[in-house]
Amino acid sequence: MLAFGLFLRFMQKFNAHKDNSGGGEKMKQELKNVSCDPVCGFSITSHDEKELKAIVMTHAKKTHHMDMTGREVEGMMKMVA
Repeated sequence: MLAFGLFLRFMQKFNAHKDNSGGGEKMKQELKNVSCDPVCGFSITSHDEKELKAIVMTHAKKTHHMDMTGREVEGMMKMVA
């Protein structure tokens, strides 16, 4: 689980760098976050909804043996200020 968390942090930093390296372009998408139950502690933040949905659905399946839809993940998304 620690390795997965480190991977997610790397991808967040990589994507933030990739999004910010476009020659001063404004980011088109808002930063969003999905957090799992506090007992689990899983949390992901991204500008890319497609990526966020895929990672959350994979986490739910592998960690909690739950199948989630994209709509269910959308319902969990919160805008980051």
